[in-house]
Amino acid sequence: MFNKGGHTQSQLLPCLQRLDAEVLRLYDLPARAERLLLDQFAGEERPGVPFKFTRYYPDGFHADLPLYAFLSDSFQRWLNEGSPELEPVQQARHETLVEKSESGKLTNGETEELHQLQAEVDGRDYALQQPKDPWLQDQVQNVTKSEAVLRSLNDRLADLTGRVERKS
Repeated sequence: MFNKGGHTQSQLLPCLQRLDAEVLRLYDLPARAERLLLDQFAGEERPGVPFKFTRYYPDGFHADLPLYAFLSDSFQRWLNEGSPELEPVQQARHETLVEKSESGKLTNGETEELHQLQAEVDGRDYALQQPKDPWLQDQVQNVTKSEAVLRSLNDRLADLTGRVERKS
């Protein structure tokens, strides 16, 4: 699908996601709070974009991690059954930049580079914390389904209660 500017959804979507991830990163919310916030928009069509955009995380993905870490190359490699580890040159560069940062000697360009490398480190660290146990994933899905059923029952009960109150 093309928009008026000639860009495809596959070109625009990652830009939109990364922009939102960086804005959220500035707020420095706990991972659970950020995930709860983004989940509020799941299933809602985002206005103002030239394509259908209704969620940040894929269906069935339940881990609490910041969007910027989820979008990192290291976390995406892990999702695709690869290694989340950074290349040795990236790891060494990250360590060098952290040392320079601690001494207050980073240039503007190095600050940006450290920011990007930190996203990769965080993505790796979140990936290494995630269970790859199918049984556990099934349990999480069962809990999610149960929560949906309970919400539905709660809504139906509230509707029935409202009807009874209106008749009184």
